[in-house]
Order: sequence, then C-alpha cells, then structure tokens
Amino acid sequence: MVVSGPLSVVGLEPDPQPQSVSRLYRIVAVDDRGRVAEQSVMAAVGWLPGQRLSIGVVAGSIVVRSDPAGVFRLARRGHLPLPATARRWTRLEPGQRVLLTADSEQSVVVVSTLASLERMLSEHHAAVLGGGAS
Repeated sequence: MVVSGPLSVVGLEPDPQPQSVSRLYRIVAVDDRGRVAEQSVMAAVGWLPGQRLSIGVVAGSIVVRSDPAGVFRLARRGHLPLPATARRWTRLEPGQRVLLTADSEQSVVVVSTLASLERMLSEHHAAVLGGGAS
C-alpha cells in the first residue's frame, strides 16, 4: 500500500533530549570464539589492535575500558574478546546479537544483551504507547 500526502503529526512532540554525539551504537553477533568485532566502534573510542583492556560486568552488561595494565588485548583484526566468565554472568552464547555502545568521551565500550536492552526499553515503550510498564 502506498500512502501519499502529508503525514499526520498529531500527538508528536519534539524529543526533549538532543542526540548524543559522544556515543555510537551498533548491533553485532558474538562469534564462536566469544568475540565481537565492529571497526566503527573501536575507531570511535580510539582503540587500535594490541590495545590493553580491562573487562568487567556491571549491572548485567560487559564494560570494557582501555587500561595500560589490562590483561586483555584488542585482537590484530579488531576483535574484542569477551571473557568466558563475563559471557557466563551475562548469559551470552555464540551467535547471540548484542548492542555495542562506544562512549568516546569516556573511552569505554559497553556490551549489552538484547534481553537487557528489552528491559531498559520496556518502560519507555509503554510510555510511548500510552500504557504502563509491563
């Protein structure tokens, strides 16, 4: 079905928060070796292959920071290792898709499961659709 003519904007309000320019978001799959790769995310935080990293789990997400004393490294081809312990704590399996958030101001990458993203967005979607949080 093709719709022509102006779109109705009844009930639409401008977004009260400007878009963040310090964050970049990408959805990627965890590979069979427990890694994720997205060059634009690594570029956004200024990380190059060999970059030392510290990796931990905070509030159900994997948080990766640049750390000169870190025991993990960004792989030669830009693959970001997700340690088995972190994958276990967040219930991540190979093939699962995750949201990568690169925060260039803090030089940090947050890896969130789609299940955690669903929890984060459910209240917002309920408000947008006119109902209560589910």
